[in-house]
Amino acid sequence: PAGEAPRPAGEAPRPAGEAPRPAGEAPRPAGEAPRLTAAQRAVVEHAGGPAVVVAVAGAGKTTTMVARVRHRVAGGAVAARHLLVVSFSRAAIRAVRDQLRADETLADVDVRTFHSLAHVLLATAARLGADADRATRPGPAVRPTRPPPPPEALVARVAERAAREARTTDPDLADAWRDVDLAAFAAYRGRCLARLELPELDDLPAAARAEARPPPPDPEQPDHPRLFADFERVRAALGWVDHDQLLVDAWAAWHRSKVLRAWARDRWRAAIVDEAQDVNPVQLSLLEGLTEGRSEVMLVGDDDQSVYGFRGAVPGSLRGFAARRQATVLALPEAFRSRAEPLAGGPRGRGSARWRFPRSSRARTARR
Repeated sequence: PAGEAPRPAGEAPRPAGEAPRPAGEAPRPAGEAPRLTAAQRAVVEHAGGPAVVVAVAGAGKTTTMVARVRHRVAGGAVAARHLLVVSFSRAAIRAVRDQLRADETLADVDVRTFHSLAHVLLATAARLGADADRATRPGPAVRPTRPPPPPEALVARVAERAAREARTTDPDLADAWRDVDLAAFAAYRGRCLARLELPELDDLPAAARAEARPPPPDPEQPDHPRLFADFERVRAALGWVDHDQLLVDAWAAWHRSKVLRAWARDRWRAAIVDEAQDVNPVQLSLLEGLTEGRSEVMLVGDDDQSVYGFRGAVPGSLRGFAARRQATVLALPEAFRSRAEPLAGGPRGRGSARWRFPRSSRARTARR
């Protein structure tokens, strides 16, 4: 880029999101911390207390997060083994993990997707004797009665079994199963689970019931709520779990078990969440439970980039977290890989909304 010193033969390219080096300045030696903008340094050096970082696309989030991890660990604010980096996105997790692996002092940082985190919580609940199997359903613990299908096939298999049972017990329900658009039903169920809209609430602890609510009506598919209830009855009896249910089971086990909560809060004493604009209510509830009473928690994302409402993400999650936790709001407004114009044409370009953060300035292209 113009103004930047030419790269010597054999030198690795400057990492995406790292500020350019002025002409005449020596290249960064291997192992030296990346060059950061003033905004990136403000995030890295934030002294503690909950924070929300609003970062435009191409702002160097991964570079900044890794630099913050290094800064907090090196400064003794938190041990690497007690720091959790979590994201909605597997791609984001791979990017963070790849950079952390380059520094052996950060090898113990725990980097996970939310689904991996849920799996660890449920496995630990079982190991500690917490009643994870009864987390979201009444009656005794249920083990799979037969090997479960792959997660992507679970909805079809359970619906098929529910329809078969209904033919002998409830002809009206059987007709509803016969006429259902399975793809539309699967999307409805996924959104409900992500938003803690559950057909069975009575067996949940009081704190969990306060967060959950019954499934909403579906004007286009009026049978969806009762099909969802029947589906969950059959799925629970089979003991099968897919990715959507995994998060709900971990959330409910968290509310049910004091032992699990104590274990998790001792293991993870600080957290950084990437792509936080795409978290859904069940993921956000787990995060807030894990970090309750902790000051070392940072959410990184951009409400303008929230595009996963169809999977249950709720607009305003970043702003709501900032309000509940009285978080410091920081910004990464410079884009390193795009011109500013496309970044200004997203959801905000179509009008203001109360759930978005106000911007003191528009996204701008980083000076090269």
